[in-house]
Order: sequence, then C-alpha cells, then structure tokens
Amino acid sequence: MDLMKLVLEKYVFKEVATPFALAMLVMVIIMLIQRMIQITEWVVNRGVPLLRVFQMVCLMLPFFLTIVTPVALLLATLLVVNRLSADSEITVMKAVGISIARLLAPVLVLGVLCTVMTAFLSLYAIPRAAEWTNEMKLEIARTSVRAAIKLKGFVNLGSNLTIYVDAMENETLKGVMIAQTQTEKEKIEGTETVYVFAKQGRMDLDPEHLKNNLQLTDGEIQTSDRNGKIFRSIKFDVFDVKIDLEEKKQGGKVERGSHIELMNIADLDRKKEDLSKRLREVQSSKPQTKATRLAAERYRVALRQIEISRYQKFSLPFACLILALWGIPLGIQPPRTTRHQGIITSIALTMIYYIMVSGGKMMAVKGFMPPFWALWGPNVIVVLSGIFFFHRVLNDRPLPTSVAATWVAEWVARFVDRFQRESRQ
Repeated sequence: MDLMKLVLEKYVFKEVATPFALAMLVMVIIMLIQRMIQITEWVVNRGVPLLRVFQMVCLMLPFFLTIVTPVALLLATLLVVNRLSADSEITVMKAVGISIARLLAPVLVLGVLCTVMTAFLSLYAIPRAAEWTNEMKLEIARTSVRAAIKLKGFVNLGSNLTIYVDAMENETLKGVMIAQTQTEKEKIEGTETVYVFAKQGRMDLDPEHLKNNLQLTDGEIQTSDRNGKIFRSIKFDVFDVKIDLEEKKQGGKVERGSHIELMNIADLDRKKEDLSKRLREVQSSKPQTKATRLAAERYRVALRQIEISRYQKFSLPFACLILALWGIPLGIQPPRTTRHQGIITSIALTMIYYIMVSGGKMMAVKGFMPPFWALWGPNVIVVLSGIFFFHRVLNDRPLPTSVAATWVAEWVARFVDRFQRESRQ
C-alpha cells in the first residue's frame, strides 16, 4: 500500500507539473503581448537596437513570473483534479482506501518549490532587474536623442526635470516644453516653479560625463511661486539647459507605488528611515501651513506604501503554497461538469484573490487598515476557507460553491456547443 501511495504521489506531481509549466508559458506570452505597443515604440519610434529591446524584455520576466506563478499553480491543480474526477480516478482511490489528502502532498511539494522561486524573484531578481533596466535606459539615452525623447509624451530627464516634445526632424526637437518641478523641501520653502517653452531645440550628448546640453531657441521662460501670486515671463532667443543623467540615476528611487515595489529590502529600509526623518522635520516645523500638512500626508502615504511593499514580498510567494488548499477540493466536482469547470473556477478564484489583495492595498494606502492585514489577510482567508473546503470533501459533503460553479459550467458548455453548431452550418 505504501508503494502504491508513493506511485500515486509521483503520478500526481507529474500530472500537475506539465500543465503548470504550460500555463506559465502561456500567461507570460500574454503579458508580453500586452507590452507589444511599448516594445514596438522602442524599435520604430525611438530607434532602440533589437538586442537592447530583447535584453529589456528579459528583464521584465522576473516581474511577470512573480505574478503568474500562483495563478498557474492553481489552474494546473484544478485542471488535474478535475480530470481525475472526470475519469473516476478519485472514486477508485477511495475504493482502495487511499484518502484524497494524498493528493495534497505532491501539490504542496510543487507549491514549496514555487514559493522558493517566487521569493527569490521578489526579494532579489526584481530589484536587480529594475536596477539593470534603469542603467540600460540611461545608456540608451546617452547615445541616442531619439531613444531619450518620447514624442507627444512627458519624459523625466532628471530627478525633478520633465520634458515634452511635439515633433522631431532629424535631431532637431520641435515644440519643446520643460517643467522644473519642485522637491518636497522646495514646496515647503516656496521655491518658484519654472516652465520653459521653445519652438525648437537641439540636444548635444556628452556620454563620458553623463551630461547633456539642451539648446533651446525662440522661446519663453515662465516662473511662479507655489501659490501663483508671483508670475514672471522672460523671452529668449537662445537658452541652454544642462541635463545631468547621473542625477536621474541617483534619484531613480521615487516615492510612489510601483517604483517602491521594485526596491529591495535594504533600499526600503533606507527609504523608510529617510522619509521618517523628513516627516518629523515637517511635523516639527512652525508654523504649520497647508503646504506642510500636505507634505506630511505625502510622507505618511509613502511610508505606508513601503510597509505594503515589504509585506507583499513575502505574502505573494506564500500564495503559491496556500492556493493548493483551494485547488484540490474545488477541483473535485461531478463528472458531467468537468469539461470547462476547472478553467472557470480557476479564473473566478484568481479574480477573487487578486481583488482582495488589490482592495486591501488600496485601503492600506488610504490608512483604513494596517498594511500587514492588507497583504496577509487574503492569505489567511484562503487558508481558512481551504481547510473548510478540504474538510467537507474528505467527509463527502458538497461544497457551498458547487451549485454556482455547476450552473456556470453548464451555461458555458451550452454556449460553446451552440457556437460550434452555428460555425459548422
């Protein structure tokens, strides 16, 4: 009997591993297709070499794999258990005295492997890929004006410098606008905001010193304070703007959402310490004005985002392990509905899980709930509901989701059959 159980576990592991790998491949391809517009723009509009584009696409893979791995494992588990149910192999297992719990062991082994891989990607590979991508973009920007400038779009060329270009003829920029934005300290001190408008400009590259000189002609400089009470306008024939690309490289760790998620733990700790220091300085400044209160709130939001990113680096890999608790019991369904039900159920469960995660993150950013529960709360729900579902399956009791899943699967089956009949006519 022990040998039979060992053979069964190896069989289930192989059966789950194959659709898991296929699902990973398909999902990554789908995510790359979504980036095709951006990739095409790099090649056609910006003149980025194909080798560089291929390297940047490869650097996207760690982020893609972190997202799709839990979903692919859940889908593979549901499909395999569905097929075992359809072929009455689950019934045979029960008849020879093998518990359904035996299905959990090989899936959990694969879940542990996925957890380790996803944790490595989240903690190390993604931050490194983001750093290399930033360095590669800087290298491209140092060697090509076309690659550095995005037509009819706003591009950050420094830590607080934004440029907009309407058109480009050869290396001459047409319809240029530059905004010198303010840092948090400058906003508090009331430093002026500077906008530069020019009919045309030309950028001279200095790759060795990481500096560019943007020479603008026939334009106007407009400045105002933070309240818009002081306004100045200066027309010019020629105006030189120094752009320090090294400044952009050092200032790349911005304090908003997705950029924070790309940092490693050490960078997050340093950023948290820096923001906490700034927050204390703003809170202790006298008098407290509207600008200082807004700055303090921005720092609090950034600190909450840092905490969210820290917890997410561990909670998302752990999801690979716990989603099997959903996959196995929900995959055991009546044979007559197993044709489409595995895919439907996996899509529904994936949406539910990521809605819980996204909703929790939004509430944590707003300060409505602690970041810990925002990221780990969905995992706790999955574990508790998975144990509940597994307990009912082990005792041959129907799941609460069976009726709804059966109805949806039958409706999809009827729709597919009708479509196939109409296509043959």
